[in-house]
Amino acid sequence: MWVSVCTSSPCCRSSSAAPFLLFAHSEHRNWKIKRGLKDFLELIEYPVPKYLGVQQTTQRILYVKKMLARRGDYDALTPTAKGKWTKVLKHNESDVLGMEELVLKALNNYVPN
Repeated sequence: MWVSVCTSSPCCRSSSAAPFLLFAHSEHRNWKIKRGLKDFLELIEYPVPKYLGVQQTTQRILYVKKMLARRGDYDALTPTAKGKWTKVLKHNESDVLGMEELVLKALNNYVPN
């Protein structure tokens, strides 16, 4: 899912909401800009481990999938393939924990007590 952040529309500028959760209107000029979880995590200054890389997960999964097809099971994988799988799992963990932080910040900022 891709969303854009709107901070230029008069209704959004006057909002007391944090900019990272102000979503663009369909007629807004930035509506088609693609943004992912990484972009929102940067806005809330959530630390994303650099060693996991950017846009690497698909290639890592495909590498492990091909190796599994050739070798049969996880124990037969090379250290490189096992390392790639470990990074997939760490990346997933980072995304889940980051999403949790993003949701908690949104709830703390927007849900009335």
